[in-house]
Amino acid sequence: MRRFKLLSLVLVAAVLATPVFADGQPSAPRGMAANDRTTFYEVPLKCLAAPQIACGSRAKPVLFSLERRPAVAEAWVNRSGTRVAVVWKADSTPATRAAVISEIASLHEMSFRELGKDERLEPAHTFATRINWYRSADTGKLTEEEAHIIVERLVRRLVAEAPTAAPKAESLTARLFDVLRPSVLDSKGQSVTNVDLLAVQNKLLSEARAQLDPAEFSAFENALILPAFRPVGDES
Repeated sequence: MRRFKLLSLVLVAAVLATPVFADGQPSAPRGMAANDRTTFYEVPLKCLAAPQIACGSRAKPVLFSLERRPAVAEAWVNRSGTRVAVVWKADSTPATRAAVISEIASLHEMSFRELGKDERLEPAHTFATRINWYRSADTGKLTEEEAHIIVERLVRRLVAEAPTAAPKAESLTARLFDVLRPSVLDSKGQSVTNVDLLAVQNKLLSEARAQLDPAEFSAFENALILPAFRPVGDES
C-alpha cells in the first residue's frame, strides 16, 4: 500500500510539472515565452525600400545599443519593423527601464511607444516562439531580402519600359544582386549601416550597361531615377 501511494504521488507530481498552454498544447521552451520582464514598443523601423519588412540597417544599431545597456538582456525587432521587444534583466527597475528607452530614443532619433495590456497580446503570442523576430546579429537576413526586393523591382521597371529586355531579366536580376549585396552586407553577412547610395547606383548602372543594349540601358537609367530604391505607387 505504501509503495502504491508513493507511486501515485510521483505520477501526480509529474503531471502537475508538465507545462501546457490554455489550449492544451505544450508550452514554448523555458525562457522563450514573453513574460513580465518583456516590454513591447511600437517603433518606426519599416524599410523605406521594402515597406513589408523591417529595415535591417536601421534596426541593427538600435538593437545593438539596447543590448549594451546593463538592464537589457535581449532586444528584438519583428519582421514588419513595427515592434521592438525588450527582455529586461531580473534586477531592472521600472525607472531604469524608462530611462533606457528614453536614452535610446534620443540617441537614434526615433519614437518608442510602449504597448498597452491589450495591444501586447498579438506580439507576445508570436514572440513566444521568436519566429519572425530578429536580434541585432540577425538583421542581415532582412537586409539581404531587401536587396532582392530592390533589384527585382528595378528589373520590373526596366522590362515595363523596354520589353525587349524580358529574356535577360533573370540573369540581370542575379547580376545586379551580386553587385548590390557587398554594398549592403559585410563579409560576415551583417547589415552595413552607412550605405553610399550614389556609389551603389553607379555600380548598378555599370553592370546594366554591360548587359543591355543602348535602348534597354536608357530604360534602366529611368528605373534608377529617384526614388530609385523605393516603391512608387502600387509597386511592391
